[in-house]
Amino acid sequence: MKVDPFSGDIKLMQGEENLYRRRIGNYRIYFRPIKLQHIFDISLVERKQSH
Repeated sequence: MKVDPFSGDIKLMQGEENLYRRRIGNYRIYFRPIKLQHIFDISLVERKQSH
């Protein structure tokens, strides 16, 4: 994410303002970019498990 945070499996979350989800394998990272400061507010990192 450091080089290009919007590459890969990125999705803007419906019903949320400026909240994105990035999928990396079994993990999901939910974040909001703060563009003026070039940083991210990471809300949640979770592991999805198959049932």
